[in-house]
Amino acid sequence: MASPKSFSMQGALNVGIFSLETGYLEAYLEDCLTTNVELTAEKVYSLGKGGSFVTGFSHSKRIPVTVKHGYPTSEILAIQSGQDIIIGTNTNVMKFEKLTVSSNASTTSKVALGTVGEEIGAIYTLSGKSFDEKFTQAAATVAVAATNVVEAASAGTDILTTTSTTAIGADANALSINLTTAVDDTLAVTASGSVITIALANITAANNTATLIEAAIQALVTVDDVDVSAFTCVAGGNWDTAAIATGEVGAVDFTGGVDAVSTGTFTYTFATKGIAFYPGDIADGTTIIVAYNYTADSSAQTIKMDTDTFSGNKKVVMTGIAIDNCTDKSYKAQLIFRKMSISDSMTLSLDETGDPVVMDVMMEALASCESDTLMEWVIFDEDLAI
Repeated sequence: MASPKSFSMQGALNVGIFSLETGYLEAYLEDCLTTNVELTAEKVYSLGKGGSFVTGFSHSKRIPVTVKHGYPTSEILAIQSGQDIIIGTNTNVMKFEKLTVSSNASTTSKVALGTVGEEIGAIYTLSGKSFDEKFTQAAATVAVAATNVVEAASAGTDILTTTSTTAIGADANALSINLTTAVDDTLAVTASGSVITIALANITAANNTATLIEAAIQALVTVDDVDVSAFTCVAGGNWDTAAIATGEVGAVDFTGGVDAVSTGTFTYTFATKGIAFYPGDIADGTTIIVAYNYTADSSAQTIKMDTDTFSGNKKVVMTGIAIDNCTDKSYKAQLIFRKMSISDSMTLSLDETGDPVVMDVMMEALASCESDTLMEWVIFDEDLAI
């Protein structure tokens, strides 16, 4: 049976897009909402008496096509951008997350990337949905304990080294030790303000060992709000057997204590994903917002939109159904474009209460190297096709 001369068509066409170079199928759009094909041409006329048209001449035949697909696909995005789809890890993606602070710390859910000490850059506390206080990232430093060295009168090598804990950091630098000689043979360790006074037993060095002095300092618990309960003392030279009198003329300061972070700043440790704030800067339960680069896994698809790369020309075949108006028999209908220019333009329109985003693909039929034919419209019985 011959294909119908009178037929009806309804419904959007499916669209296949092929590489001109390889002939391979690059995209197939089968959820098109609309497929608009427009045949146009310019016509000019010779004029006669009174401006009447005498004869007409046609030129500039065009077939612009607009396809509205129900959703984006990676393939059509790649075609419109003129780029290949890249499958693999991507470190340009960003994580935005709200975290809760507990004990001056929090933890990111992913590993923040970047130069060490600059992975996050800034963190803000939140007041509702508004930014409140800003904290800047400091280069990660290791907390260092403060130390204090005092000499006995017996020899310059008979020393007592007292060390704070690393957790206290720079706070211990505010303390000092005043080494004196007691009026009797009893060791006495006291504190006033930020000064720890060690009065050495004046006869028996065994009463002044580092172990005994350490226990006495730790028993003070806090000195000027600094926790000394874990301070340690180490004897040098013959301190434990010879120290019965001070070799100092005044109080000696603790030095060298370093905080891991200072007020108004934070540090980030990528190995643990840990964020650390200066003690007391942020109350427990405070919500913070952080943003950082992290790694999309090896299955990620990346489509780039470069300034100097554009969509190319493709072969396009659009397929639909034609119904014989007399017999109601269905026939295959295809619009074949040997060469089409694919528009680089696209719009992604998203609305909180609107419809899902659709893809508008605009094309223009071109004359190919094979033929001057812009489009073939073929209606055939697929059952009879070979």
